[in-house]
Amino acid sequence: MKPRIAILAVLLVVCGFFAWQLLTPREGRQSFDSLQGDIETPGKHEATTSQEIKLHSFGRSRSGANPRPLADGGLPTRSVLERLLAQDEEVTRVPREQIEAYLALNKTNAQSLLAAWRAAGDRDYLRQAAALYPNDPAVQLNAITLDLFPGQQREWLDRFKQSAPENSLANYLSARDYFREGKPELALKELGDAAGKRGFSDYTERTLQDMEEIYMQSGRTTGEAKVVAMAGTLLPHLKSLRELAQEMGGLQQQYLTSGDPASAEAIARFGWNVGQQLTVGEGSRYIINQTIGLTIENELLTRLPPEQKPDFLPIAVKDQLTAIEGRKQALSEMNPLFDQLLANANEAEIINFCDRMKLYGEYAALEWLQKKQRER
Repeated sequence: MKPRIAILAVLLVVCGFFAWQLLTPREGRQSFDSLQGDIETPGKHEATTSQEIKLHSFGRSRSGANPRPLADGGLPTRSVLERLLAQDEEVTRVPREQIEAYLALNKTNAQSLLAAWRAAGDRDYLRQAAALYPNDPAVQLNAITLDLFPGQQREWLDRFKQSAPENSLANYLSARDYFREGKPELALKELGDAAGKRGFSDYTERTLQDMEEIYMQSGRTTGEAKVVAMAGTLLPHLKSLRELAQEMGGLQQQYLTSGDPASAEAIARFGWNVGQQLTVGEGSRYIINQTIGLTIENELLTRLPPEQKPDFLPIAVKDQLTAIEGRKQALSEMNPLFDQLLANANEAEIINFCDRMKLYGEYAALEWLQKKQRER
């Protein structure tokens, strides 16, 4: 009998079994989206159509209802929010001369260059950041997830792991790359290393702050700058984590097909760890993160026996899957309110909403905004 991977997350057996797996065709592997269906969030919808996942895509409410017109107390320059709700992505663009002025003011540091490439939509700024600041972890993350330098992924991944040794995201991205290279034994080792780390950072809060600054310097009001920054902030690492889960699910199915349920459960544990970083961990601040995290958890649990209760779960598999669906439903019910609430918010409410989102999370901020508007 082939050796089994220990259920403990930090113990991996690298053996000839994985070499066998390497030669085995990846049959029966369904796409991640076909397994899970549509994730009912605007961010997921956009990711499916444009291959980009954003912090928030305005005007993509699945209800199909048109957003309410702006109230009299809306933003001073109403056209900015109206254009966002109409999905006019050009509103996130900043003219080059204003970007250059912003860079000069910030002495062309790593953070300002990352904000510049997003506001301009020009990857030359990102390449400049990579050339000048190759050891900055946020620069490394963007270079990796956007495949800025094809053929050099492993070099950038190793740099990221060295620059942010406690950031498990570096190991997850490395695992995805090893899976894509057909090296599952190395991918599993990275997943085991990630399980031993508590840290997880995608640097989104830092990105938002820099984006707000560049938009304010370009002439936006504070409220406008904050919502435009949300619309312009890309989250490419979420797509990478979805791809990692797809690879893990395929390997898990191979274990089950070969009669190795213990290894399949170990993969589920790793998938649970990834999902937890996005649902309750440091990466859970935004609705799109939580939704993708829940989908990853569902993907890696759904193949386990429903009555089973692995030691990493608080309840049986079938009950955990039910709980996941309940949380996804709660998120999907809140998310369509986003456009409606923002369309009726005044400048002060928008500023408070965005600040609360960074402090307490998007879901809590939406609840606050909804209550605030009901009290009017």
